[in-house]
Amino acid sequence: MRSSSKFRALASGLLATSLFTFISSTTPAQAAAPTVTGLTANRTGAGAVITLTGTGFSIAPGGNSVVFNGAVSASVTNLSNTKLQATVPSGAAATGYVRVTTGGATSATTPSNAFTFVSPPKIISFTPTNGNLLTNIEITAEDAGDNTVVKIGGVTAKIFEAWKPDTKKITIIPEANTTMGAITIMTSGGSGPTAWGGNPAYTATGATFTVYPAPTISSFTPTDVGVGTFVTITGTNFISGNTAVSFGSKSATALHWTSATQVEATVPSNATTGSIRVTTPGGNAISTGTYTFYTAPTITSFTPTTLGVGTPVTITGTHFTGLSEVKFGGVTAAVDSSDDTTIRATVPEGVNVSGTITAKTPGGTATSGQYTYSAGPTFTSFAPTSLNAGTVVTIQGLALGTTTDVLFNGVLGTIISATATQVIVTAPAGTSSGLIMINTSGGTATSIASFIYYGTSTPIKTTCPVLVPTTTIKTTITLGSCTVLTKVALPTISGFASTSGAVITSAAKNTSIRIIGTNLTGTSLVKFHGVAAAFTVNSPTQITVTVPTNATSGTVSVTTAGGTVNSSGTLTITA
Repeated sequence: MRSSSKFRALASGLLATSLFTFISSTTPAQAAAPTVTGLTANRTGAGAVITLTGTGFSIAPGGNSVVFNGAVSASVTNLSNTKLQATVPSGAAATGYVRVTTGGATSATTPSNAFTFVSPPKIISFTPTNGNLLTNIEITAEDAGDNTVVKIGGVTAKIFEAWKPDTKKITIIPEANTTMGAITIMTSGGSGPTAWGGNPAYTATGATFTVYPAPTISSFTPTDVGVGTFVTITGTNFISGNTAVSFGSKSATALHWTSATQVEATVPSNATTGSIRVTTPGGNAISTGTYTFYTAPTITSFTPTTLGVGTPVTITGTHFTGLSEVKFGGVTAAVDSSDDTTIRATVPEGVNVSGTITAKTPGGTATSGQYTYSAGPTFTSFAPTSLNAGTVVTIQGLALGTTTDVLFNGVLGTIISATATQVIVTAPAGTSSGLIMINTSGGTATSIASFIYYGTSTPIKTTCPVLVPTTTIKTTITLGSCTVLTKVALPTISGFASTSGAVITSAAKNTSIRIIGTNLTGTSLVKFHGVAAAFTVNSPTQITVTVPTNATSGTVSVTTAGGTVNSSGTLTITA
């Protein structure tokens, strides 16, 4: 019995040993786990293609599975049993390892296959949307702080302030050669959700940044301006709808963009003399030249208020400097003289109704109150007041240019010449002392004072009158059968002026100038250094004369019934 039991136990052990040996010989051995020894990038984002190096990789299609921080790669390319490529999937954990599974065996986790998943950047917004190469562009973005590169239209920009995770802000400045284009942020996580594989980079939807070149100002006109003056500015890089103009520090009241090289601006009321500034997104341009700002003129009064053609008018006001034009009822007048507060002008031919006076400067146009127009002639004076037949009489007045008749106490005289302010006439024979009457196409005027008539060849008195002169100048005339002395003052010459009233010391040949002085009524001769000239007596203090073509530099002389006088200074005659 005991022997039988021992036999059964021995047989059972031999059977178990044989069975184990059989199973071991028929079951295949498990493959060795692959190893990952290196990654071409251990910090990147979804879509990046990473090359893995190691050992034990399968070369069979689908033989390797690659996991990035727990997320399976959808694209694996087997290059060899020591190298393969895999695309980083989205949804990976922030940190972990890249592991390869081959034949059921998975690589171990080691420092060589540690991996950080970086989320791709996302641009939320940026401001401004245009500027120049000095403009700071502030971008609001997510996940933009890992090996950041920012580009504008493909040109790398300078990072002025790095991305901050708390504010999500990054500030950049365009570099040279930047013009216009989308803003792209590229980090270790890529440049957007679909950046890798040649797809377009992610940017703010439809947004681009435009770099404008700085504007320039080459010229502007006019340079003398006032409130409301329309100024044309020429230059470069003016932008339609995005250009501003200021005069000094004051903005233009109106702006019209004509082209990239021209804008037109209106001067504001609070401007002062200074430079013009043009502002665009490309920067500022300041004119090298300055404009002169003129305050608007005003007319406070004028005299006389009743006037006619040829009336000298004195206009009083403010800011007349730069005066360019005076008009009576819209008719341009000759200006005799002007300064900042006073204008002296003569009512021109063509004025025939009541109206207002206007004075124009770069600062604007001033308008007076209403003047009263006198259509008929006026009689202000005549000389000499004692006369006989054949005496030449000079009559001063207004609106005398259309004189048709001059009557000496009803007897017609002979007209020599007639202008708006002066008539020269020869006294007739057969009249007697009385008033002088002038007939013009506009009416009739009569002298206030009477003339004294001494007759012709018949003495009117047995004793000749003796008129003692009040000056040292004595002129003898024949009155009937008597030779007497008349009271005629010596003329004077104080200087010369242009027809606009400016004082001059030289004049060109064949031009009109004015001789300024006193007692010039009745002037019979004007000479330039001995050469006679054509002239018109405007008033007792003014003669308009044409410089002879053969005149030479020297003194100017005036001859009246009172005598001849030479100018104290010389007048230079130019060609």
